[in-house]
Amino acid sequence: MPAATVPVLSRLGQLFAAAARATGEAVAPLVATARCALTRRVPLLEILRQTHTQIVRSFLFVGVGNACIGFVFALSLGHQLALFNLEIRTVGVLTVATVQTLGPIFTGLLLSGRVASGLAAEIGAMQRTEQLTAMRALSLDAEALLIAPRVIAVALGSVVLTLVADLLTLCGGALVMCSTFDMLPHTFFARCMDELRAGDVLTSAAKALVFGLLIGGIGCAAGLRSKKGTAQVGEDTKAAVVAASFSILVANVLLTRFFLWLYP
Repeated sequence: MPAATVPVLSRLGQLFAAAARATGEAVAPLVATARCALTRRVPLLEILRQTHTQIVRSFLFVGVGNACIGFVFALSLGHQLALFNLEIRTVGVLTVATVQTLGPIFTGLLLSGRVASGLAAEIGAMQRTEQLTAMRALSLDAEALLIAPRVIAVALGSVVLTLVADLLTLCGGALVMCSTFDMLPHTFFARCMDELRAGDVLTSAAKALVFGLLIGGIGCAAGLRSKKGTAQVGEDTKAAVVAASFSILVANVLLTRFFLWLYP
């Protein structure tokens, strides 16, 4: 093996190990969230506030990104299938691929860059300034007040955001099919409905829920393990984004295999 590849492999191994470790550490916030949700000690107003902060403010970013993905996917696939006079099949492939895979995974990756880093920085700042210690000294449940609302908001909000992103991805594809291949809009969406199954929508929603739990749990875990000092802010947020993106990619493989078995 060339000596130049050794540092590269070593660095990849370190990134893999760090992502796996951060993913494992996300279990603690998820367990705390489940405990708080079962005992009904999570403030609803805080969940709504976090939904607005983490999800609603991400709508434009995620929506435009997914619409661009649908546009490029339909354009590339349509031109390839047009060589065989099968450009009409672009609609079916785009619909199934978007709802089953493209929508959930790209929404999850975009959210991991915005939300996981934000949670890591926010919780980390509270940890470094000892706000969490002060809350526990006052006998306040920091998990119920800070961690659980954020995880629940990201998990549930990502489901809604993913379903909307699926529609926007198809709208991007419809723009290509109508402008480049002379397909009527109502024909495009009628074929989408013909190709779409209830199992595909459930797959998209289930993946979004799992990805949202991973993003929320990893982001909060990265903030909770922050050490004192502002020099760690960049490292903590970077680690949160890497771990969240890595876990989403791995979870997508496992979930895709499971749902293809469940809905053949």
